Amino acid sequence: MSSPDIPISELPEPLLAQITAVLHSFSTALIKIFRNARGREEGNLIGSGTFVSVGNIYGVLTAHHVTELLERNDLLGLILVPEEHRNVIPVEHISIVKIARGPVEAEGPDLSFIVLPSVKVSEVKHYKQFFNVSRYRDDMLNNPPEHHQGVWFVCGMSNEMTIEETSAQGTGRVKSLAGLCGAGGANREYVSGDFDYIEVDVEYHNCTELPQTFGGVSGGGLWQVPVRIAADERLEPADYILSGTAFYQSELRDRKRFIKCHGRRSIYKNFHDRVVETCS
Repeated sequence: MSSPDIPISELPEPLLAQITAVLHSFSTALIKIFRNARGREEGNLIGSGTFVSVGNIYGVLTAHHVTELLERNDLLGLILVPEEHRNVIPVEHISIVKIARGPVEAEGPDLSFIVLPSVKVSEVKHYKQFFNVSRYRDDMLNNPPEHHQGVWFVCGMSNEMTIEETSAQGTGRVKSLAGLCGAGGANREYVSGDFDYIEVDVEYHNCTELPQTFGGVSGGGLWQVPVRIAADERLEPADYILSGTAFYQSELRDRKRFIKCHGRRSIYKNFHDRVVETCS
């Protein structure tokens, strides 16, 4: 697949908007809803995730340190639409498959899968898409696109940009969450043990809209979107390829940091095979 070599800064805004809209359709926030010490219900954003399927198994791909925060008596909240809504599932009704969790947070591995019951899958499908990992598995393991082909995006929810406001539906106070889908470059790829990793650089020099911390983005998807020139000479997305999962942000130094993600082999080999082995 050929892809024009165009700097991210020169990509048309309509193209970026088109891409991010599709990527958001695969993405969700993960909210821990629990009873506090006063017995009142409270909800906290604990991370992000990507709706995926492996064969006929449907769920949310995320980081394992995110799912470790869920307790049996909690509710798990999912974000399905941009409007004010409440969509929850008791944690006792889901299965959490631990793919891997390393002893050092900054090094990984750090992957988990939330298996959704069929009734919830049907509900989610009305509003969101599930990325078919099995469909892309062979190509991504044997003939993945080159890193320079297209644009890379990290998609997730920002804790820093979450605000509390008055419910428009008259239900009291609600939390409004902000989704991020930032374009960047996959600048370093390496293998450690059985897992691969991709680091995406974040530079603050020319952008004032970026959050100072990416807390909440953990578990969000890393995507590669090849672009092509259409018949009318406009640029258009050629595909949307889930290529990893974010799990760690480095310290901010000299107005730069990187977001560490699992890479393609971690998703299409380690994650895929573990889910098949555990859930089939």
